[in-house]
Amino acid sequence: MRTIEGVLAVHEPEGEEAPAVFDSPHSGLGIPDDFGTILPERSLWGGGVDNFVDELFADAPKYGGHLLEALYLRSYVDPNRDTDEIDPDLLDGPWPDPVRPSIRANLGTGLIWSKDVPNLTLYDRKLSVAEARRRIDRYWKPYQAELAGLLEAKRQRFGAVYFVDCHSHRAVAPPNMFDAPGTLRAEMDLGTLDGAACSPAFTDVVRTTLEDCGYQVVVDGDHKGEHLIRHTGDPAHGRHAIMLEIRKDLYMDQDTISRNEGFDETRANMARLAQAICDFAKSQVRS
Repeated sequence: MRTIEGVLAVHEPEGEEAPAVFDSPHSGLGIPDDFGTILPERSLWGGGVDNFVDELFADAPKYGGHLLEALYLRSYVDPNRDTDEIDPDLLDGPWPDPVRPSIRANLGTGLIWSKDVPNLTLYDRKLSVAEARRRIDRYWKPYQAELAGLLEAKRQRFGAVYFVDCHSHRAVAPPNMFDAPGTLRAEMDLGTLDGAACSPAFTDVVRTTLEDCGYQVVVDGDHKGEHLIRHTGDPAHGRHAIMLEIRKDLYMDQDTISRNEGFDETRANMARLAQAICDFAKSQVRS
Protein backbone atom coordinates (compact mmCIF):
# COMPACT_ATOMS: atom_id res chain seq x y z
CA MET A 1 0.00 0.00 0.00
CA ARG A 2 1.19 3.50 -0.89
CA THR A 3 0.05 6.48 1.12
CA ILE A 4 0.23 10.24 1.36
CA GLU A 5 -0.16 10.70 5.09
CA GLY A 6 -3.60 11.94 6.00
CA VAL A 7 -4.57 12.39 2.35
CA LEU A 8 -4.90 9.11 0.46
CA ALA A 9 -4.01 5.44 0.29
CA VAL A 10 -3.52 3.28 -2.80
CA HIS A 11 -4.01 -0.48 -2.51
CA GLU A 12 -2.05 -2.27 -5.22
CA PRO A 13 -3.36 -5.25 -7.23
CA GLU A 14 -2.61 -8.78 -6.14
CA GLY A 15 -1.71 -11.26 -8.87
CA GLU A 16 -2.58 -10.43 -12.48
CA GLU A 17 -3.33 -6.73 -12.89
CA ALA A 18 -6.67 -5.75 -14.40
CA PRO A 19 -7.35 -2.49 -16.28
CA ALA A 20 -9.72 -1.50 -13.48
CA VAL A 21 -9.62 1.17 -10.79
CA PHE A 22 -11.98 1.50 -7.83
CA ASP A 23 -12.05 4.55 -5.59
CA SER A 24 -13.73 5.59 -2.35
CA PRO A 25 -13.36 9.38 -2.15
CA HIS A 26 -15.84 9.91 0.69
CA SER A 27 -15.12 7.22 3.31
CA GLY A 28 -12.24 9.07 5.01
CA LEU A 29 -12.63 10.11 8.65
CA GLY A 30 -9.46 12.17 9.13
CA ILE A 31 -9.96 15.66 10.54
CA PRO A 32 -7.21 18.09 9.44
CA ASP A 33 -5.87 20.32 12.22
CA ASP A 34 -7.03 23.52 10.51
CA PHE A 35 -10.62 22.39 9.87
CA GLY A 36 -11.99 24.86 12.42
CA THR A 37 -15.55 23.53 12.39
CA ILE A 38 -18.02 24.04 15.23
CA LEU A 39 -19.44 20.53 14.88
CA PRO A 40 -18.35 17.74 17.24
CA GLU A 41 -16.39 14.82 15.86
CA ARG A 42 -19.32 12.42 16.12
CA SER A 43 -21.47 14.65 13.89
CA LEU A 44 -18.72 14.93 11.28
CA TRP A 45 -18.60 11.15 10.95
CA GLY A 46 -22.33 10.87 10.30
CA GLY A 47 -24.54 11.47 7.30
CA GLY A 48 -22.03 13.14 4.99
CA VAL A 49 -19.51 10.27 5.06
CA ASP A 50 -19.73 7.17 2.86
CA ASN A 51 -19.05 5.07 5.93
CA PHE A 52 -17.25 1.75 5.44
CA VAL A 53 -17.31 1.90 1.62
CA ASP A 54 -13.53 1.43 1.59
CA GLU A 55 -14.09 -1.81 3.52
CA LEU A 56 -16.87 -2.97 1.22
CA PHE A 57 -14.47 -2.82 -1.74
CA ALA A 58 -11.35 -3.97 0.11
CA ASP A 59 -11.23 -7.19 -1.93
CA ALA A 60 -10.96 -5.42 -5.30
CA PRO A 61 -7.13 -5.75 -5.37
CA LYS A 62 -7.49 -9.54 -5.04
CA TYR A 63 -8.96 -9.57 -8.54
CA GLY A 64 -6.36 -7.25 -10.05
CA GLY A 65 -7.87 -3.81 -9.51
CA HIS A 66 -6.35 -0.77 -7.85
CA LEU A 67 -8.27 0.71 -4.92
CA LEU A 68 -7.78 4.39 -4.08
CA GLU A 69 -9.27 5.91 -0.94
CA ALA A 70 -9.28 9.40 0.53
CA LEU A 71 -8.34 9.48 4.21
CA TYR A 72 -9.82 12.85 5.17
CA LEU A 73 -13.39 14.08 5.60
CA ARG A 74 -15.03 15.13 2.37
CA SER A 75 -16.66 18.13 4.05
CA TYR A 76 -13.19 19.67 4.49
CA VAL A 77 -12.63 19.70 0.73
CA ASP A 78 -14.55 17.29 -1.49
CA PRO A 79 -12.59 15.15 -3.99
CA ASN A 80 -15.78 14.68 -6.02
CA ARG A 81 -16.35 18.39 -6.69
CA ASP A 82 -14.58 20.69 -9.13
CA THR A 83 -12.70 23.80 -8.05
CA ASP A 84 -15.35 26.08 -9.56
CA GLU A 85 -18.08 24.50 -7.38
CA ILE A 86 -17.34 26.84 -4.52
CA ASP A 87 -19.76 29.00 -2.53
CA PRO A 88 -18.40 32.59 -2.56
CA ASP A 89 -20.54 33.41 0.49
CA LEU A 90 -18.43 30.99 2.54
CA LEU A 91 -15.28 33.09 1.96
CA ASP A 92 -14.10 36.34 3.52
CA GLY A 93 -13.00 37.74 0.17
CA PRO A 94 -13.57 37.31 -3.58
CA TRP A 95 -12.58 33.98 -5.10
CA PRO A 96 -10.03 34.81 -7.83
CA ASP A 97 -10.86 31.84 -10.05
CA PRO A 98 -13.99 31.01 -12.09
CA VAL A 99 -17.17 30.13 -10.22
CA ARG A 100 -20.10 28.43 -11.93
CA PRO A 101 -23.64 27.95 -10.68
CA SER A 102 -23.78 24.62 -8.85
CA ILE A 103 -26.73 22.93 -7.18
CA ARG A 104 -24.34 21.27 -4.76
CA ALA A 105 -22.64 24.54 -3.77
CA ASN A 106 -26.01 26.22 -3.33
CA LEU A 107 -27.03 23.42 -0.96
CA GLY A 108 -23.84 23.86 1.09
CA THR A 109 -22.17 20.70 -0.24
CA GLY A 110 -19.89 22.06 -2.93
CA LEU A 111 -16.10 21.91 -3.04
CA ILE A 112 -15.85 23.08 0.59
CA TRP A 113 -18.96 22.26 2.55
CA SER A 114 -20.77 24.87 4.62
CA LYS A 115 -23.38 22.37 5.83
CA ASP A 116 -23.14 18.72 6.76
CA VAL A 117 -25.91 16.14 6.44
CA PRO A 118 -28.68 16.47 7.55
CA ASN A 119 -28.38 20.29 7.34
CA LEU A 120 -25.89 21.05 10.14
CA THR A 121 -23.91 24.30 9.94
CA LEU A 122 -20.16 23.65 9.88
CA TYR A 123 -18.75 27.11 10.65
CA ASP A 124 -19.44 30.22 12.70
CA ARG A 125 -16.97 32.17 10.59
CA LYS A 126 -15.93 32.92 7.04
CA LEU A 127 -13.03 30.98 5.57
CA SER A 128 -10.15 32.95 4.12
CA VAL A 129 -9.31 32.58 0.45
CA ALA A 130 -5.81 31.43 1.45
CA GLU A 131 -7.31 28.77 3.71
CA ALA A 132 -9.47 27.45 0.88
CA ARG A 133 -6.45 27.41 -1.42
CA ARG A 134 -4.44 25.36 1.07
CA ARG A 135 -7.17 22.74 1.25
CA ILE A 136 -7.19 22.43 -2.52
CA ASP A 137 -3.40 22.28 -2.83
CA ARG A 138 -2.71 19.86 0.04
CA TYR A 139 -5.67 17.50 -0.25
CA TRP A 140 -7.80 17.93 -3.38
CA LYS A 141 -5.01 18.17 -5.96
CA PRO A 142 -3.03 15.12 -4.76
CA TYR A 143 -6.16 12.97 -4.92
CA GLN A 144 -6.97 14.16 -8.45
CA ALA A 145 -3.39 13.59 -9.57
CA GLU A 146 -3.21 10.08 -8.08
CA LEU A 147 -6.46 9.00 -9.70
CA ALA A 148 -5.54 10.51 -13.07
CA GLY A 149 -2.15 8.79 -12.93
CA LEU A 150 -3.64 5.38 -12.15
CA LEU A 151 -6.18 5.65 -14.94
CA GLU A 152 -3.73 6.89 -17.55
CA ALA A 153 -1.10 4.26 -16.69
CA LYS A 154 -3.63 1.50 -17.23
CA ARG A 155 -4.99 3.08 -20.40
CA GLN A 156 -1.47 3.32 -21.80
CA ARG A 157 -0.69 -0.28 -20.88
CA PHE A 158 -3.94 -1.96 -21.84
CA GLY A 159 -5.55 0.42 -24.32
CA ALA A 160 -8.55 1.05 -22.06
CA VAL A 161 -9.43 1.40 -18.39
CA TYR A 162 -12.60 0.83 -16.35
CA PHE A 163 -13.19 3.09 -13.36
CA VAL A 164 -15.74 2.56 -10.57
CA ASP A 165 -16.41 5.54 -8.31
CA CYS A 166 -17.79 3.96 -5.12
CA HIS A 167 -20.19 5.75 -2.78
CA SER A 168 -23.06 5.24 -0.35
CA HIS A 169 -26.01 7.38 0.64
CA ARG A 170 -28.64 7.56 3.33
CA ALA A 171 -31.69 5.37 2.80
CA VAL A 172 -34.00 8.38 2.93
CA ALA A 173 -33.06 11.68 1.29
CA PRO A 174 -32.16 14.34 3.93
CA PRO A 175 -33.11 18.03 3.73
CA ASN A 176 -30.02 19.47 2.04
CA MET A 177 -29.83 17.14 -0.95
CA PHE A 178 -31.16 17.64 -4.46
CA ASP A 179 -33.64 14.77 -4.33
CA ALA A 180 -36.88 15.43 -2.44
CA PRO A 181 -36.48 15.12 1.35
CA GLY A 182 -38.02 11.90 2.64
CA THR A 183 -37.59 10.01 -0.65
CA LEU A 184 -36.72 6.33 -0.20
CA ARG A 185 -33.72 5.78 -2.44
CA ALA A 186 -32.88 2.80 -4.63
CA GLU A 187 -30.71 0.06 -3.12
CA MET A 188 -28.13 0.55 -5.89
CA ASP A 189 -27.95 3.68 -8.05
CA LEU A 190 -25.59 3.74 -11.03
CA GLY A 191 -24.46 6.97 -12.68
CA THR A 192 -23.17 7.03 -16.25
CA LEU A 193 -24.02 10.62 -17.27
CA ASP A 194 -26.86 9.14 -19.32
CA GLY A 195 -24.46 6.79 -21.07
CA ALA A 196 -21.81 9.39 -21.93
CA ALA A 197 -19.24 8.17 -19.39
CA CYS A 198 -18.88 4.49 -20.34
CA SER A 199 -19.83 1.81 -22.82
CA PRO A 200 -23.25 0.14 -22.58
CA ALA A 201 -21.48 -3.18 -22.07
CA PHE A 202 -19.77 -1.89 -18.91
CA THR A 203 -23.05 -0.60 -17.53
CA ASP A 204 -24.68 -3.96 -18.29
CA VAL A 205 -22.01 -5.91 -16.40
CA VAL A 206 -22.38 -3.75 -13.30
CA ARG A 207 -26.17 -3.69 -13.41
CA THR A 208 -26.69 -7.39 -14.08
CA THR A 209 -24.16 -8.46 -11.44
CA LEU A 210 -25.92 -6.36 -8.82
CA GLU A 211 -29.33 -7.62 -9.93
CA ASP A 212 -28.05 -11.19 -9.71
CA CYS A 213 -27.12 -10.41 -6.11
CA GLY A 214 -30.78 -9.55 -5.53
CA TYR A 215 -30.56 -5.75 -5.45
CA GLN A 216 -32.95 -3.16 -6.81
CA VAL A 217 -30.86 -1.22 -9.36
CA VAL A 218 -31.51 2.15 -10.99
CA VAL A 219 -29.35 3.55 -13.80
CA ASP A 220 -29.01 7.34 -14.10
CA GLY A 221 -31.75 8.07 -11.62
CA ASP A 222 -31.09 10.76 -9.02
CA HIS A 223 -27.32 10.21 -9.26
CA LYS A 224 -26.02 10.49 -12.80
CA GLY A 225 -22.41 11.22 -11.79
CA GLU A 226 -20.40 14.08 -10.35
CA HIS A 227 -16.95 15.61 -10.89
CA LEU A 228 -14.88 12.41 -10.93
CA ILE A 229 -17.10 10.75 -13.52
CA ARG A 230 -17.38 13.91 -15.64
CA HIS A 231 -13.61 14.34 -15.73
CA THR A 232 -12.62 10.71 -16.32
CA GLY A 233 -15.33 9.15 -18.46
CA ASP A 234 -14.38 9.28 -22.15
CA PRO A 235 -15.23 5.94 -23.75
CA ALA A 236 -14.19 7.09 -27.23
CA HIS A 237 -10.64 7.31 -25.86
CA GLY A 238 -10.74 4.14 -23.77
CA ARG A 239 -11.74 5.63 -20.41
CA HIS A 240 -14.93 4.10 -19.02
CA ALA A 241 -16.32 5.48 -15.75
CA ILE A 242 -19.36 4.62 -13.65
CA MET A 243 -20.54 5.82 -10.24
CA LEU A 244 -22.15 3.47 -7.73
CA GLU A 245 -24.29 4.62 -4.79
CA ILE A 246 -25.09 1.92 -2.20
CA ARG A 247 -27.98 2.50 0.17
CA LYS A 248 -26.52 2.66 3.66
CA ASP A 249 -29.17 0.66 5.48
CA LEU A 250 -28.11 -2.43 3.53
CA TYR A 251 -24.91 -2.65 5.56
CA MET A 252 -24.90 -0.17 8.46
CA ASP A 253 -26.94 1.41 11.22
CA GLN A 254 -27.15 5.06 10.22
CA ASP A 255 -27.86 6.30 13.76
CA THR A 256 -25.03 4.53 15.58
CA ILE A 257 -22.62 4.65 12.58
CA SER A 258 -21.87 0.96 12.97
CA ARG A 259 -21.94 -2.11 10.78
CA ASN A 260 -25.27 -3.95 10.88
CA GLU A 261 -26.20 -7.59 10.28
CA GLY A 262 -26.12 -7.02 6.51
CA PHE A 263 -22.53 -5.84 6.37
CA ASP A 264 -20.84 -9.19 5.65
CA GLU A 265 -23.31 -10.04 2.90
CA THR A 266 -22.94 -6.63 1.30
CA ARG A 267 -19.15 -6.85 1.41
CA ALA A 268 -19.28 -10.33 -0.17
CA ASN A 269 -21.54 -9.00 -2.91
CA MET A 270 -19.25 -6.04 -3.59
CA ALA A 271 -16.35 -8.49 -3.87
CA ARG A 272 -18.43 -10.43 -6.40
CA LEU A 273 -19.04 -7.19 -8.27
CA ALA A 274 -15.34 -6.26 -8.21
CA GLN A 275 -14.41 -9.67 -9.59
CA ALA A 276 -16.98 -9.38 -12.38
CA ILE A 277 -15.71 -5.92 -13.31
CA CYS A 278 -12.05 -6.98 -13.31
CA ASP A 279 -12.82 -10.09 -15.37
CA PHE A 280 -14.83 -8.00 -17.84
CA ALA A 281 -12.08 -5.38 -18.08
CA LYS A 282 -9.45 -8.03 -18.79
CA SER A 283 -11.65 -9.49 -21.53
CA GLN A 284 -12.01 -6.15 -23.30
CA VAL A 285 -8.39 -5.11 -23.69
CA ARG A 286 -5.07 -6.20 -25.06
CA SER A 287 -2.75 -8.17 -22.78
